[in-house]
Amino acid sequence: MISQPVAIYASTLLNLFATREIESILRSMPVQKFVCSVAASEVLYLRHEEADHVPELISINPLVEHGLLTLTSPESPEEEALFVQFAAKIDDGEAMSLALCVSRGYALATDDRKARRIAASVAEPIPLVATSELLFHWAQSNNISPERIREVLAAVELRARFRPWPEYPLREWWNRMLMI
Repeated sequence: MISQPVAIYASTLLNLFATREIESILRSMPVQKFVCSVAASEVLYLRHEEADHVPELISINPLVEHGLLTLTSPESPEEEALFVQFAAKIDDGEAMSLALCVSRGYALATDDRKARRIAASVAEPIPLVATSELLFHWAQSNNISPERIREVLAAVELRARFRPWPEYPLREWWNRMLMI
């Protein structure tokens, strides 16, 4: 697990919201957790379990109010310049998250393949964390039953429409847990 502050990107936050365990997952992370203002504005809705229902409105505000997440934005001309540089290659939320990670020494929690490639290619590669790693750590540190892990992973796949790709971290664990 990571040992430095982590910026969590919107898609990863959506995956965590989909679990209905986001507070417990964030509490299990022994580091400060940040979300940049642009990424926060992208976290709005999750699919409902029932196909004919309207999407579920979600908000990070309670997580911020309880101190589980800290909202942040670029605070210097250098961070703004990095943001603009990354925004030429990826969407604004990922770009701002990457800029803050480079500038402040944060790790980045993202499942976006392009953002992961860019993060690994900067002069000092940004430590990366995947949804699977966050869920694995949460399950291990809280002694979560295999049945509950299966429910959580299935919820991520259904509500956030996320499935690990072939080279994804802990993909074998993810698939094995879904079979329980």
